[in-house]
Amino acid sequence: MGWRYDLENKTPQQRAIIMQRDAEEKSRTEEAKKKAAMQSEKPRNEKIFPVSLFMKLTTGNSGNFNGIETIRIYNDFCGEHQFVWFSTSILANGISRKKQNQFLEAIRTGFLIEMFFAIGKKGGGNNDIMFNASVVDIQSDKEEIPSPDSSLTPEVWRNENRKIWIKMKDIQPFQAISAKDLFIESTGRNLNEVLEKSQYSFGYVVRK
Repeated sequence: MGWRYDLENKTPQQRAIIMQRDAEEKSRTEEAKKKAAMQSEKPRNEKIFPVSLFMKLTTGNSGNFNGIETIRIYNDFCGEHQFVWFSTSILANGISRKKQNQFLEAIRTGFLIEMFFAIGKKGGGNNDIMFNASVVDIQSDKEEIPSPDSSLTPEVWRNENRKIWIKMKDIQPFQAISAKDLFIESTGRNLNEVLEKSQYSFGYVVRK
């Protein structure tokens, strides 16, 4: 830094005070610029819906594949076709009509619906959140129904009838949060504690 002519007539103590004040102001300005840059990098057209879907994949959820193999099949398919219909009959009556309407209305109005996948230890995982995806459509019924679009369904499950079909995109490994950061919507119980004590495999969760 060059000589500060505006400090020529100041005492050493005054100079120190002024230079400290200027340094603090510069620091605040740089911090504000960083925050503004970070905000500009965030998507502006998607708001995350407070309720997310959750599923735990283990051996036997999807035919002869364990949890890791199952999600890889869906992930590879999604990479080639952008979208994929994920299916399961894990809920005896499927997803309720009320819950379907809640999610579909949120999607229609521009919200991002997340789906978190945990992989059980028997399924090749660590019993924690390992993947997530963005949900773009849901079709479910008390009776098993065919895929809404066989061309967007992996061949191994293309001809299956299931009670729940979830159309998703952007399947990816996810470690930003863990089961400790999620809570069961209906009970408020921590997802991590529930996974440790029971076979909770599908439901609706909220962030801490």
